[in-house]
Amino acid sequence: MSFLIDWISQIVLFIFLATLISLLIPKTSHEKVIKVVFGMIIFLLFLHPLSALFQVNPETIMSEFDLPELSITPEEMEIEISNKKSEIQASSDAYILEQLEQSIKSSVEEELIQQYDIAIQDVFVQLDDSNDGQELDEIIEQVTFHLTEGNVVQEVEVIQIPSEQSEDGEDLDQIKRTISSFLGLPVDSIIIEWEGE
Repeated sequence: MSFLIDWISQIVLFIFLATLISLLIPKTSHEKVIKVVFGMIIFLLFLHPLSALFQVNPETIMSEFDLPELSITPEEMEIEISNKKSEIQASSDAYILEQLEQSIKSSVEEELIQQYDIAIQDVFVQLDDSNDGQELDEIIEQVTFHLTEGNVVQEVEVIQIPSEQSEDGEDLDQIKRTISSFLGLPVDSIIIEWEGE
């Protein structure tokens, strides 16, 4: 604000002095030259704030703002980076796991519908976290299938499976073997749960 007041006072003072000088100078041929010089000086006075703007150091402008200082130690920065990495890794793992479950469901469902007239409600895959970097069939610890009888999936109503189907261990073992051979997983890593039980 003080800069603006100084600038306006300089312009007013110069106009006052220019008026006094033009009144004191006699009417001669030099009058036009003097008015041109005064006009140029007034023009330069109007450009003064613009030239002052280009001469200002950006650090002085930033120091006028009240910004909180960012004093983060390298250790805190390293912790923050590792936290962000773990968050990104966790979301990536969750996405990959979801895609794996969808892939398993879509690849096995058609076979189960054709052979056993059984539909898959959900597939849940549990991975062994200690075996990073190995083959997929070595990382998969357990696959849980939620099955229903028939290929029509009802969301609201719970489908009751006949008791002879759920009690028949041979059919259940045969379904497990079919899934196992289709996915290339051991039979003991496959769990089947009937919807409605």
